Amino acid sequence: MLDNALNKNEIEREIKNIVLSPNIGSPDYQGLFYDHLTGMIKFDLLGGINAMSTTKLNQRDYMGLEQYIFEHAEVVEVEESDIEIDWEMINMIKNILRSKIKGVLKAESESDLLKPLINFTVSTYENYLIYKNLYPLSPSNPWIPTREILKDNG
Repeated sequence: MLDNALNKNEIEREIKNIVLSPNIGSPDYQGLFYDHLTGMIKFDLLGGINAMSTTKLNQRDYMGLEQYIFEHAEVVEVEESDIEIDWEMINMIKNILRSKIKGVLKAESESDLLKPLINFTVSTYENYLIYKNLYPLSPSNPWIPTREILKDNG
């Protein structure tokens, strides 16, 4: 079960404590997001022959990096967990996070401008959970910085 790698109660407590950041221009927010992108590109650079030929990053390339990371994580990681991913739990956590974000943003969460941000936030947290499940002791999880943004910076 997923509980061996991820503690559901701990995750729910973490999500409960999320607040809206007063300033996304803070150095912590910017630095952590840069760390996230750097962590993702690390997998691509270590891939050698399959590496992207451009450093320009758009949404399609970002999604390609996400897929590449999960398919080639063994390039960076030493040992994979034998724990099966509990997709039901991950979907439940995504719903809790989505509800929390919408609650923090209040009525503004229905704005067409915020929907992509909400979806991206939930997606990156999902990727963090999946990778954490696959490689529980990994310091190389490229979604750790996005989790820290959410957890510590709002």
